[in-house]
Amino acid sequence: MRTKYHGAQLHKALQWLRPELARGSSRISAADGSRLCSAAGRWLALGGVAALLLLFATACSAPPSSQRLFAIGETAELDGWRITVQRFTVLPSHPVFQPQPGQVLCAVEVTLQNASGRIRFVMPERQMLLEAQGRTYALDRDATLLAARLRQWIVPEGELSVNETARGAASYQIPLQSQDVRWTFASGLLPWSERATFSLGDTAAP
Repeated sequence: MRTKYHGAQLHKALQWLRPELARGSSRISAADGSRLCSAAGRWLALGGVAALLLLFATACSAPPSSQRLFAIGETAELDGWRITVQRFTVLPSHPVFQPQPGQVLCAVEVTLQNASGRIRFVMPERQMLLEAQGRTYALDRDATLLAARLRQWIVPEGELSVNETARGAASYQIPLQSQDVRWTFASGLLPWSERATFSLGDTAAP
C-alpha cells in the first residue's frame, strides 16, 4: 500500500513538473535566442567594418596615377605598357564625314607596345580619353572612319601578344579652337589603374 501511495505521489509531482519544465524551457530558449541574435548582429557589424577596411587598404595600396605630363614624341612606361603619341592632327573636311557645327574631327596617332611579358587586351572606349575645355570625350565613330580613310589609321584594340606593337589612332570630335587639349591612356579598367597623360596643344580649323 505504501508503495502504491508513493507511486501515486510521484505521478502527481511529475504531472505538475512537466508544464513547469516546458515553460522554463521556453524561457531559456527565448533568452538563448536573444543572446544568439545579439551576438550574430555584432559579428555581422564587425564583418562589415572589416570588409570596408580591406577595400580601403586595397585602394590605398594600389599604384597612384602618374602625375607627369608627357609631350608628343615622348614614351610613357606604365604597368607593362609603352605608349608614344606620334602626332595630334585635326582631320580635313570630307563630304561624307562632317563634324557638327563648331566642332572638328581630330586624331591622336599612337604607338602602343605590350612590354608586360604576358598577353594584354586593349579596350579603347575605356582606356583612351581626350580632354578639352574641361570635358572628357570618348572615341567618335565618324572621326575614326575618316582617319582610317585618309591616313589608314585604325584604333589599336583587342589582344596584344608579348612584345607586340600596335600603331594607329584614337579619333574624336571636339570643339573648334580648343586649348590645352590632353589625351590620357589608362593601363587597365579599374578606377585606380595607372594613367599617362599627354599634352597635345590647341586645335584650329584644318
